[in-house]
Amino acid sequence: MKSCKGKLPTNSIERYIAKEVYDKSIGESVFRRITPIVNILIWAEICKNGRGRLILK
Repeated sequence: MKSCKGKLPTNSIERYIAKEVYDKSIGESVFRRITPIVNILIWAEICKNGRGRLILK
């Protein structure tokens, strides 16, 4: 996982959403909002919560 201090990993769900939904480029600011994203994915039954990780169904 590629990440710098204070930056999103390039292969994270947050990074994908920042790029595809908010049209952000590497180096641009974006608020981290992983908790609501994870809960939506679990609610939609796309993923399930694992111990310290998110598991794709």
